[in-house]
Amino acid sequence: MAEGPAVGAELCWEDWLPLGWRLAPNVSGAELSHLYDAALTRLNAVLTVGEALAAAESSDDAPPRAQDILRLEARLNLLLAMVGELLAAQRPRPPARAVRLGGGWVEWRDPHPPAAGDPVAIELYLNPSIPDPVTLPARVEAVGDPGQGAAVVRATFLEIPPNVLNAIEKLIFRWHRRRVAEQRRVSPPKF
Repeated sequence: MAEGPAVGAELCWEDWLPLGWRLAPNVSGAELSHLYDAALTRLNAVLTVGEALAAAESSDDAPPRAQDILRLEARLNLLLAMVGELLAAQRPRPPARAVRLGGGWVEWRDPHPPAAGDPVAIELYLNPSIPDPVTLPARVEAVGDPGQGAAVVRATFLEIPPNVLNAIEKLIFRWHRRRVAEQRRVSPPKF
């Protein structure tokens, strides 16, 4: 398998996110396709919720009809949050960890990591409003020396379809764009 891009060579999402993993041997064919179809559905949901939040933030000067739509979206988001809380009570999320997500890979810190070479299913909770994780099949490429009580694990996604890769990259780009905007608000440029 070819090595992924060097760390820092591409945009990546760096944050504290709930992340879980489980061993997933022999994932191929129809099961792999099903996992990626479900992942794409959840990635699209995360992207849609993100668009609604961005629209709500810039809604001060929106026309009245757009404001009605935003109010309706806010009600739907509240409903989603309530359903999410009910589901979370039945199925708690894994702990938040330091996570770096790239287009074809993910890194995280783990006190009990999988072994290098292990096939795993990565479960990422990318938005608190969406109770289901984005589950991506991967292979552990490296397990770094434990530091701060946890090893750094790097896994690459298996046979990732272009549409899923595109959705992940779009999500990463939007996260990066929000970070840049937040930094500009906190410390505007000096002339």
